[in-house]
Amino acid sequence: MCAAHRKSVRFDDIGKIEAPQICALPGVLDNISRDGCKVRFPFSVVVDLENEYELKVTPAQKAGENIHEPFTVLCRPRWVRDESGTTEIGFSILHSPEYNRVVSYIESLAEEENLAVENQIAGTVCRFA
Repeated sequence: MCAAHRKSVRFDDIGKIEAPQICALPGVLDNISRDGCKVRFPFSVVVDLENEYELKVTPAQKAGENIHEPFTVLCRPRWVRDESGTTEIGFSILHSPEYNRVVSYIESLAEEENLAVENQIAGTVCRFA
């Protein structure tokens, strides 16, 4: 989930990222929060840390539900890491017209995670001596 130094909870997730300003081929969403996301491209790409980019996010989780339809966000890269021919980019999410969709999506991920934890706990019994 998230590191202690983050402003908001970051959820591991997967999805397709379309960023035509960066690359004609899609990338992969690794994780997302209200404030940012990490994207991975399976090849080397070049980004300008001073530019803003539109990312179209198509979440893969629970495909078919309206909350998981594509949304577009305006982002600014904060860091870039190239390793073995792949590129990871950490983006800050800026105010975007579809930001409310980001928030709804994050809330659905939080609910799914809480349900998963509750289902794990439901079968256990605590006994005190």
